[in-house]
Amino acid sequence: MPSIAEALEKFNHLTEALREELARFLCPFAAVLPDARHRQALQRLAPALLASRKPHLSAAGARGAAVSISAWALSKRFSTLLHTPRFSHHAWLNVLYAQAVDQVAALPAGRRLIVAVDPLNLEKAYARKIEGICQVHKSTPPGSPPKRPRRRKEEGRITWGYPSIFAVGLNTARPALLHQRLFSYVSDDFVSQPWEWIQTMRYLRQRLPGRRLCLVADAEADDQKLWQEAQANDLELLARATKVRNVEIWDSRRRRWRAQELQNWARSRQGRAHFVKAFTHAGRTVPVRVHLNWARLRLPADSFEAWAVTAQTEVIGRERPPDQWLPPPHLVVVVIGRPVRGAQEAWRVYQDWAQRGQIELLYRFLQEDGLDIEKILLHKLERFRRLLLIIVMLAFFIFHLEHWWSPVLIQWLRSLESSIAGKGMDRRGHYLLLRGVQRALDARALLEWIKIRPPPIGYLPHGL
Repeated sequence: MPSIAEALEKFNHLTEALREELARFLCPFAAVLPDARHRQALQRLAPALLASRKPHLSAAGARGAAVSISAWALSKRFSTLLHTPRFSHHAWLNVLYAQAVDQVAALPAGRRLIVAVDPLNLEKAYARKIEGICQVHKSTPPGSPPKRPRRRKEEGRITWGYPSIFAVGLNTARPALLHQRLFSYVSDDFVSQPWEWIQTMRYLRQRLPGRRLCLVADAEADDQKLWQEAQANDLELLARATKVRNVEIWDSRRRRWRAQELQNWARSRQGRAHFVKAFTHAGRTVPVRVHLNWARLRLPADSFEAWAVTAQTEVIGRERPPDQWLPPPHLVVVVIGRPVRGAQEAWRVYQDWAQRGQIELLYRFLQEDGLDIEKILLHKLERFRRLLLIIVMLAFFIFHLEHWWSPVLIQWLRSLESSIAGKGMDRRGHYLLLRGVQRALDARALLEWIKIRPPPIGYLPHGL
């Protein structure tokens, strides 16, 4: 067994390599900063935030202190990085977009890119005087039951916070952030929420002009304006339809259009094709049986044509898990820009839309037991956006680290937080890796702090 000094030397070597890996990852983001002190502050802030796993500058300053600078002075430097008017958060966004475009370019030229477009409301429940703070709709976090029984029609709650929208590539090697915007309902640059979706579609087409793009979205995209915008930008859109909408369904037997209410038509039709699919989440695999139907539809007002795929989903052999993302039992997907003429095409539509659940994993990693973006304590909207992007950078660094480093090193980092790392019950999630990286960097920061300021043992009580 090595001595403590030898083990500490190996530990210092590993944490130094971890810091260098993070510094290389941050180089493109630091390069767009206008000042060398800002670049140095970013390189120090990122590992300090990982060591504390809190978006608080004071906690980060305590874990990034060095011989030449105190924790308080370092926190002030971090604050200057977020407060300076010499650059905008768009500079970091452009770097994230460029990296995402490079990931998409690695895909085969003819492959369809699946992009999940989804809103994310960040809760600041006790904030009232923060710039741009507004009321948003917040659902109860998955897996945590409400404190009191809710009425049947009550779905979530209204609270204070910031709305945002994300567009994330799902079938790339790693999640690719293709668009992100944090906005406010009360700011001057806000037009409407559908306008944010329209702008997202236009930006996606501009960044990937030659790629087949398939946008998968939930009920927020059940809007005729968004359907027409997707068609105008040559985008495929798979959106869950929940509204009561009168449409015309093509009757293939009688060769004519028939007026129908979309949801009633979907419930009245039996599935023409039957498939079995398994959903895996949180270490559990849930098999489901899917009954599919499909039809061509158009809107009576402007003769806008699309396709509809209906799916009746039932869990095989068990009850429906309440804390796992699964498509709803009755699903209606409106398909824009993509013909659905048979069972195999309808099945591919269902499989593509079912990938939308992967963005829920990213959201949970950002705002729940992962990096806690909802605990940001800043009063200005631009500063909030900058710190949010730094946290997004750290999340993508954790995703990349698992692919860059050897599985032996990743397992060792994960074992710092859990005894099940490397065992059969280990689910190889990103949470344990994040916490292992946190413990390693926090321990290194503690050793450096003790070296700078040794414990004053001379003041211990007599006899100890």
